[in-house]
Amino acid sequence: MREWNPNEAKAGEDNDHEFTIAASYYKLTVNAQELLEIDVPGMVFRVGGTDHYDAIRAAIGMAFGVN
Repeated sequence: MREWNPNEAKAGEDNDHEFTIAASYYKLTVNAQELLEIDVPGMVFRVGGTDHYDAIRAAIGMAFGVN
């Protein structure tokens, strides 16, 4: 966690807090459809099923068939 800005929490009331995190993997799926996948160690950046880093991985010898 890089940053945490907790607001004053009171019992019985709605509370919210802000967090900033550093993630090495993130995947967003809505209605069983993958919209976004980011895998920092694996060098995967896929949007709407298209991996925008596929050619880069292949060029540096990291082509490992991620799909």
